[in-house]
Amino acid sequence: MEKGMDFEVRERKPNGFYCSKVHLIIVVVLSIALIVLIGVLAGVVPKSTGASGGAQNPMATTSRLTVATTRPGMTQSSASSTSFVATVGPTTPKPTSRYMAVNNIRLPKDIVPIQYWFSLDVDMINLKFTGTNDIEISVTSQTNIIIVHMKQMSLTATPIVSSSRDFRNPLPILEHSAFAPNEYYYIVLRNPIRQGTYYVRYQFQAQLSTVLNGLYKSTYTKLDGRVINIAASQCQPTDARKIIPLFDEPELKANFTATITTQANYTSVLWNMPLRSNTSTINRPGFRTYAFNTSVKMSSYLLAFVVADFTYLEMLTKNRVPLRVWATTDTINQGNFALIGGVNITDYFEDFFGIPFPLPKQDMVAVPDFAGGAMENWGLILYRETALLYDPAVSAANNQQRVAYVVAHELAHMWFGNLVTMRWWDDLWLNEGFASFMEYLGTDHYQPTWEMLDQFVPIDVQRAFSLDAFVTSHPVQVTVGHPDEINEVFDTISYAKGASIIRMMRDMMTNIDFKNGISTYLKRYEFKNAVTRDLWRTLSESISYRINITDVMDTWTLQMGFPVVTITNVNSQIRFSQKRFLLDSTNKNPEVDPPASKFKSPYGYRWNIPFKYVFGNDPNNVRSAMINMSSTSSLSIPWPSNTWLKANRDAYGYYRVNYPLDNWNRLINEMQRPQTSLTKRDLSNILDDSFNLARVGQVSYDIAFGTTRYLTRERSYVPWRTASTVLDAIGAIIAYRSSYGYFSQYYLKQLKPLLDSIGFEDRGSHTQKLLRMSALTIGCGLGYKRCLDNATTRFRSFMADPVNNPVPPNLKAVVYRFGIATGGIAEWDFLYNYYLRTNVASEKRTILDALSYSREPWILNRYLKWSIDSSKVRSQDSTIVIGYIANNLVGRPLAWDFVRANWAYIRKTYGGSFFSFSSLIRNTAGRFASQFRLQQVEDFFRRHPDIGSGANAVKQSVESIKNRITWINNYEKVVEAWLIRNI
Repeated sequence: MEKGMDFEVRERKPNGFYCSKVHLIIVVVLSIALIVLIGVLAGVVPKSTGASGGAQNPMATTSRLTVATTRPGMTQSSASSTSFVATVGPTTPKPTSRYMAVNNIRLPKDIVPIQYWFSLDVDMINLKFTGTNDIEISVTSQTNIIIVHMKQMSLTATPIVSSSRDFRNPLPILEHSAFAPNEYYYIVLRNPIRQGTYYVRYQFQAQLSTVLNGLYKSTYTKLDGRVINIAASQCQPTDARKIIPLFDEPELKANFTATITTQANYTSVLWNMPLRSNTSTINRPGFRTYAFNTSVKMSSYLLAFVVADFTYLEMLTKNRVPLRVWATTDTINQGNFALIGGVNITDYFEDFFGIPFPLPKQDMVAVPDFAGGAMENWGLILYRETALLYDPAVSAANNQQRVAYVVAHELAHMWFGNLVTMRWWDDLWLNEGFASFMEYLGTDHYQPTWEMLDQFVPIDVQRAFSLDAFVTSHPVQVTVGHPDEINEVFDTISYAKGASIIRMMRDMMTNIDFKNGISTYLKRYEFKNAVTRDLWRTLSESISYRINITDVMDTWTLQMGFPVVTITNVNSQIRFSQKRFLLDSTNKNPEVDPPASKFKSPYGYRWNIPFKYVFGNDPNNVRSAMINMSSTSSLSIPWPSNTWLKANRDAYGYYRVNYPLDNWNRLINEMQRPQTSLTKRDLSNILDDSFNLARVGQVSYDIAFGTTRYLTRERSYVPWRTASTVLDAIGAIIAYRSSYGYFSQYYLKQLKPLLDSIGFEDRGSHTQKLLRMSALTIGCGLGYKRCLDNATTRFRSFMADPVNNPVPPNLKAVVYRFGIATGGIAEWDFLYNYYLRTNVASEKRTILDALSYSREPWILNRYLKWSIDSSKVRSQDSTIVIGYIANNLVGRPLAWDFVRANWAYIRKTYGGSFFSFSSLIRNTAGRFASQFRLQQVEDFFRRHPDIGSGANAVKQSVESIKNRITWINNYEKVVEAWLIRNI
C-alpha cells in the first residue's frame, strides 16, 4: 500500500499441499470430464428450436460475471477494509458452436446483403427502442445457415425466412440463437437453400446505450435549466449491430431504407438520407413517423441517427447540395464558421477528386456527448461540440483550427472511405491516413494564412515518429479480427503515419500526378471496396509506371517503424546507410523482431526511400534520388566542399537523418544566421532529428542542444512547437530529479526573449496567437515572474467580475491554468462553476484542462472522483480529465492510483472505445521513469490481463518507462553537465 494513496495490489504466494499420484490421476480425469460436459452444455445444446411459437430471449443463456470492487469514484478509504482487488479468470473453455461458420469471427461469403428496410420506434421517455428489419439477401452458394451480427439486444419474435418479400410461405427453421463470443445471431434452416434471392425478418428491442456507441442517450441543459434527453449514434467500427441485426462488415455494402418513430416534441429526426415524409403516427397520439429516402450502396458502419430538438443553419454548395450545421438552439449561433468552411471545403474536394459530392444532402451535427472527435457517417456527420462549434468572442485560435481541420477530415471521408471503402479493417489506414492528409489541404484552402502545410511536420510527422519508434508499434497495414483488435488500430499509426507516408508519396509523384491518380482510383472503385494494392496499382498506372508505387510504398505499409539515414562524406561523395530507428537504445539488433513480437517484417526493416536534399551553396535547387532498400553504398552524388547538406528537404520523407559532425556544426551555424536559407519545416526537422538521435546515443547532446542556441531569435510557431516538444520530453523524464533545476533555467533562458517580445495581449496573426498561447504556458510553468504576475492578475480581475472583465480568447488557457495553479479551493470552485454556466464547448474544454493545474492533492483527488461522475463531468470527457491530471506532476501518481482503484468500472465503461481507453492507459501508466513504477505497472496489468482495446497501449507504456529509465542511466549526467556549463 502506498503512503496516503489508494491501495496497491500485491500477489499472494500459493499455499503448499500434497496429493498422492492416484488422487492426482482421479482429479485430472474428473476435471477433464467436467470441462467436456460444460463445453457440451455451453456450445452444443440448442437454445431455441422450431420455426413457430415465441422465441426465447436470444441473449438469455449468456451469463455475465461481475466482480464488484469499489463503486466508481470510491478510493480505498471509503471502500471496504480489504485492499486487494481480485480478478476472476476464465474457468471454462471459450464457448464454441456446433456450427463451424458460427465459430469464425468473419461472416461466411455465401450470403450477401442487397437491401435493408428497417423501422425503429425510439421511446425517449423510457429510453428504449423496438424495431423490425427486413433484409434482402443474395445466396451465392447452397447453405442452410444465415448469420448476422447482433449485440446487446433481444428478439421479440421468431425470425422469418422466405423467398418472397411479403414473407408468405416461410421456410422452416431448425434452430436460431445468439452466439455472444462473435456477436452473432444465427438461423439454421431445416433444408438448405440454393442460389437466389431470399428475405429475412428480425423483430427486436434494446435499451438506449449508456456508453457512447450504438444508439445511445445524450443530454444537454438549456439556458433555462431544463435537462433534455436526445439520442445519437456511433456505429464505427462494429456497433451498428447494437441498433439493428445486420451484416456488419465493411465489404458487405447494401442499400438501406429507414423509418423512425418517436415522440412528437423531438423535431430533429435525422438519418443518412433526406426525409421523404413526416406524418402523425396512426393510433398513437403524440408520436410522429419519419420516412427517409433509400440510401446509396454503403457500408453498415456509416449508418447514423439523431433524435433531438435541434435547429440548423444552411448553405448550398456550388452544385446546389444543401449543407446544414445542426446544434441546440442555445449554441447554433456558434455554427457559422463550420458552415462556411464546410461549403468551401466541399467545393474544393469536388474539384480535387474530380467527382461531385455523392449524396443529395450533407448534415453536420454537434452532439453534446460524443466519444471521438467526429464520425464520417455518409450524409450525417456527427461531431463533438468542440469540433464543430466556434464562438470568435470566446474561443481561441487553436479551437478555431480544430473545427476547420476536423470538418475537412470528415468531408474528405465522403469520397475516401465512404464512396470507396476499405475491404476490411486491416486497411483502415486507407480511410484514416488519406482523410488525415486531405484535412491539411482542405484547411489550407479555407484558411491559406494558417501555415497548415508547415504545421503538418510537427503535428503529424513528428507525432507519428514518437510512437513508431517503439518496438511495440505496428505496421500501417495490420491483420485484425476481433472488435478489440479493430479498435486498437484507430491510433496514431493509422492516422498520422498514414498521412505522413501519403504526403511523402505525393511529393515523390508530383501533385498533379497524385491528384489525377487519386481521381482515377475513386472513379474505378466508387460504391465498392478496395485494398491498398488497388491504390498502388492505380497510381502506378496513372504515371505509366515511371515509379513502381507498390515497390516503394509496400516497404512503408507492410512493416512498422522507419529508418535513420546516416550520411557520410567519402572523397567528396555522399554515401548512405539506413537502419531502423528505435527509442530503445539497448536494442542492438533493430532489424530483428523479438520472438514475442506480433508483427514480422517482410523486408528486414529496410526501405525504399525517396530522398530529397539541398546544398548550402545552392539552397533553392532541390535535388532528389531514390535510396533502394538493397543499396548501402554511394549513389555517385558529389558533395561540394565547404558547404552544408540538408537532407530530407522540408521533411517530406518519413525518416530521420544523421550527418557527419562537421555537417551538423555547419547546419547549427546556418540556423543562427539572421537570413537563414533553411525553411521553417527544415528548422523543425533538424531540432526533432537531433534530439531524438541524441536520446539513443547516435549524436551527442552538444549537437542536440546546439540546435537550440538560435531559439533566442526564433519568432515562428512551427520551429518553436517542435523545440518545446523535444525539450518537454527531457523535462518529463527528469521532472522529479535535481537536474530539472538546471534544465528549467536553460529552457527559460532560451524562451525569455520570445516571451518579452510577444507580450501578454491577444493580437497578431493566427500562428502568432498559437505561439503566444504555447510560450506563455511554458514560461509560467517555468516560473517566469512577469508571466505569472500577468496571469494571476487577470484571473483575479476575472474572478471579481466575470461579465465586465472577461479574459481574451487566446489568453484564457494560460490565465485559467495559472490562476488555478497559484490559487486554492476558492479559485477552483469559482472556475468549475463557470464551467457549468458557459454554453461554449471549447471554453468548457479549456476549463477542464485548467482545473487539472491545481497543486493541492486533495483538490485533484476530488476532481478525479468527479471525472467519472456524469453529474459533474460529461462521460465523453472522463478519460480526458484523468489524462489532464496525470500530466500534472502532483497529479500523476494520484491519477495512476485512481485508475487502479476504479479499474473494474473504467474497463467496463471505456474498454471498447477506440481512442479514449488506449490514451488513458498511456497517459496514466506510461509517464513514469522509475524501476518501482515499472514494476507496479507490470504487476497491475499482469493481474488484469483482460484489457480489451488497450492491449497495445499497455505494452507501449511499459516500453516507454523502460526507455526513460535507460535514458536516465545513460544520459542524465551528460545533459546535466552541459546545462551547468550553458546556463
